[in-house]
Amino acid sequence: MTSFIDPQKPKSGLYRSKSRKTAALLCMLLGFAGAHDFYLGYKKNGLINIIFTLCFVGIIGTVMLVLNLTHVIEWSIPGAYLLPFAADFLFHVGYGLRYLFKDSLKDGNGVFLR
Repeated sequence: MTSFIDPQKPKSGLYRSKSRKTAALLCMLLGFAGAHDFYLGYKKNGLINIIFTLCFVGIIGTVMLVLNLTHVIEWSIPGAYLLPFAADFLFHVGYGLRYLFKDSLKDGNGVFLR
């Protein structure tokens, strides 16, 4: 699907809408880095996604590491950070399925995904 964004601007031309499959694949594989948001034109959401992932993995991993040092639970050092990262990764896999099955999603320019 192609459409004109703003015919008043001299550099505007035909705009090809973004792909649902590409957005879903980016969300499932690189969702923790906000790749799907950057692809769709939501730069602020992409940055928020990166910051959230770093804070979530950092805080939960550090808490798990401290609990390991106090011998409350037994984790290896990489395992303490791998578990919250895996949880965030699985969340984005589920969220990526939303791009495949929901019809009313739009990109940053307000154009429906194809």
